[in-house]
Amino acid sequence: MKLKGRLKELADCYSKEPVVWDVGCDHGHLGQSFLGRSEVTTVHLVDPSSDVIQSLHNNKHIDSYISNGKLFIHQAYGQEIKLKSQNNRIFIAGMGGKEIISILQSLEKQSHLLFNCLISPHKNILELREYLAASTYKLRREFLIMDAGRFYQVLDLNFSNANSVSPYGDEIWKGDLGSSYRDYLLNVYESHQQPKDQAYFRFLKSLTF
Repeated sequence: MKLKGRLKELADCYSKEPVVWDVGCDHGHLGQSFLGRSEVTTVHLVDPSSDVIQSLHNNKHIDSYISNGKLFIHQAYGQEIKLKSQNNRIFIAGMGGKEIISILQSLEKQSHLLFNCLISPHKNILELREYLAASTYKLRREFLIMDAGRFYQVLDLNFSNANSVSPYGDEIWKGDLGSSYRDYLLNVYESHQQPKDQAYFRFLKSLTF
């Protein structure tokens, strides 16, 4: 399956892990894009929605991958994932930061399996970063995606890198895209009155390009 836009940029972060998880998969396009890769032995599509799961089971294009044991479809929440081996790549995108925190807390208990996890929240990003900064997750890389007029932060995480996750982000502010994102957020947070939001606004104003 050929991807474009945000999903393609997420998939491009794949780094040769044999087991791929697409959590909160919806249509499952991200996970399905790995089915043709010889280095991928197993793909898991995970979603709690019965309608999503039924739609995936009705997709005749993936029947052969299900029958040969390369593709598994799970009606489940991300918090229910149980890893069985090392070298997993877990994608968590298209959901809010609070839900992602809950999933990461569950996965953190399985940190001995040294998986790589790519997350891309669409809201509650400051809360998510605050959790990550205090957790055992480490940052492999972070970057921005702009797709259909919206900005998305992407964080690639594991437990073996040296870099901790910063509360506000570092690499995401570089370049023209980072500058545009900062200008967008200044407009969003200018009228916010919560102390944490005001501190973030002051940080954004302090950025220089």
